[in-house]
Amino acid sequence: YETLSVAQNLRVPLQRTNRDIEPVMEQTLDRISLAEKADQPASDLSHGEKQRLEIGMAITLDPTFMLLDEPVAGMSVDETADIARLIRSLHDDGMTFLVVEHDMEFVRKISEQVTVLNQGSILRQGPIEEIETDDEVRRIYLGENA
Repeated sequence: YETLSVAQNLRVPLQRTNRDIEPVMEQTLDRISLAEKADQPASDLSHGEKQRLEIGMAITLDPTFMLLDEPVAGMSVDETADIARLIRSLHDDGMTFLVVEHDMEFVRKISEQVTVLNQGSILRQGPIEEIETDDEVRRIYLGENA
């Protein structure tokens, strides 16, 4: 919500819960590295900060699973690294992620298992190291001859 402050945005998903709002907001602001911008309107945030805020809004509800679709699209290298650190940190605390992403450098930073789809079907699954060296994946996605 562009016209609301960062803190007000975090309050939105919490309004219909029984959670103690203030401590959750404080913890989340720290977690997403936006505590110093809590009173700023969301419209003043960079693209990467807005993405961290959106993830923050979701984690206020303490989910165990999160689906992210192209979470670093259009981000700078530094913003992408920030999102990767946040996702790794949340994963280390027990959250599971399903991430749809084309930025393979980002995928390398966050993934344990990768599933490659081709025309709606699973082409390959496995650790990123296996996926990156798979001849069929390279042929289809990189145009390389196998």
